[in-house]
Amino acid sequence: IYTLALPHAARMHLTFVDTVVEDADAFFPDFDHAHWRRIGDATHVADERHAFAFAFVDHVRIAHPAA
Repeated sequence: IYTLALPHAARMHLTFVDTVVEDADAFFPDFDHAHWRRIGDATHVADERHAFAFAFVDHVRIAHPAA
């Protein structure tokens, strides 16, 4: 689903979690960073409420992929 939707996206709001998941069956696809501009991020450390550190990263499309 991610791979099919990515060419149509104008924005991405990604969450990165600092952990390894052994039995995952879905992954966000690699994307060409040349087509995206990072417009914001927020990093959070692991604490008593969050078992893992994580970051929110926002991107906007700056160029359309080649047809």
